[in-house]
Amino acid sequence: VNAAPVVAAITGTGNVCVGSATPLSDATLGGAWSSSNTSVATVSTSGIVNGVSPGPVTIAYSITNSCGTTTPTTTVTVNALPVVAPVTGSLNACIAGTNTLSDASPLGVWSSGNTAIATINTSGVETGVSAGTVLISYTVTNISGCSKTAVATTTVNPLVPVSITPASSTTFCTGGYVLLNATTGTGYHYQWQVGGFDISGATSSGYVSNYSGSFTVVITGTGLCTNTSGAVNVVVNPSPIV
Repeated sequence: VNAAPVVAAITGTGNVCVGSATPLSDATLGGAWSSSNTSVATVSTSGIVNGVSPGPVTIAYSITNSCGTTTPTTTVTVNALPVVAPVTGSLNACIAGTNTLSDASPLGVWSSGNTAIATINTSGVETGVSAGTVLISYTVTNISGCSKTAVATTTVNPLVPVSITPASSTTFCTGGYVLLNATTGTGYHYQWQVGGFDISGATSSGYVSNYSGSFTVVITGTGLCTNTSGAVNVVVNPSPIV
C-alpha cells in the first residue's frame, strides 16, 4: 500500500524584521514553499522568507506523490521596525572643529560612514578630521531586535591657509619696526593678535610692530573655516646708552 510522502519538519528562525530576510529549510528535498499571506511575508523557492509588513504568517513546504500531498507548516512573525526621527543640527563642520547633531528618537547609536573625514561620539558631537562629505547615521534598535537608521550627509570644510611672513628681521633695536605679512586671499578677513589677545583695529593683511610680543593672525575666508597662524616672536632690544 502506497502512502503520502513523509516530510521532515521545517527548521529555521520564526522571527524576521520588516525589510529583512531569514532562511527556512527542510531536510526533505523536492518540495515547494508558499506563504499564507504575501502582504505580510513572501518566501522564495529556496525557503528565504522576506518580511513585508508586521504580523504572523504561515509558511508551508509541500511535497506531493501519487498518493497525496504532505505539507508541514511553521509560523513566522514579522516584527515592525522602530520609528526614527530625522537627524537635526548643523550639517557643516570644520577640520578639528565640532558641531552637534541630534535625533528626537531615544536610545539610538551614532556612527560615521568615514572616520577619516569625521568622527562622532555617543552624544552626537561630530569632529572634523579632513575636508569632504560623510554620512552620519543614527540607528535605533527595538525590543524585537529590529533596527532602523536615519542618515544625514555632513560636510567638513577646509581651514583657511594661514601663515605670517616677516618682511625683515623680527629682532631689532628701539626705534625700529617690522612688517608682518599674513597669507592673502579673496574675501579674507583678518584679526591680528598679540599674546593671544585681539589688537584693536588691526584688521589688514599686514601689521607693523615696533614692540616686543608673540604675534598671531586669525583669518576668516568665504566658504572656509577660520584658522589661526603660528606665532611669530618680535624682540625689541633697548638701544645702547652712549
